[in-house]
Amino acid sequence: MAMVFCVECGKKISDRALACPECGAPNRANVMIAGEKKWWVAFILCWMVGVVGGHRYYLRQTTSAVIMTILTCTIFGIFITSIWALVDLIILLCHAGDDAWVNQVAGIRPVVEKVSRTSGAKKKTVSKPVARKKAK
Repeated sequence: MAMVFCVECGKKISDRALACPECGAPNRANVMIAGEKKWWVAFILCWMVGVVGGHRYYLRQTTSAVIMTILTCTIFGIFITSIWALVDLIILLCHAGDDAWVNQVAGIRPVVEKVSRTSGAKKKTVSKPVARKKAK
């Protein structure tokens, strides 16, 4: 059993603890994400059915997935979606092992259980989404 530091108060806690017993902050090593997406699943989908946008459906990017599917039905569009899928495959390889990036792309926010210091009751909270800057 390894010891890690609490991100809120800095006290040493077990890596298996759900929350810090001192301040009640969740242990980042044990945060459960509802509907979590894995990068390797997106990579395999991109490899197998990337031309029709299968990986984009998995990552909840339905607008671009539908565009890829419709483009694939045309003779000229299949060349465009082939290049598009290849670029997506390279991007997924660059982020290999980074499930947090894949979940950010999919728009999934972690659900964290906080343990109250006084009562010991668990509360479910949803972390706030990160604001994305618009490209100019």
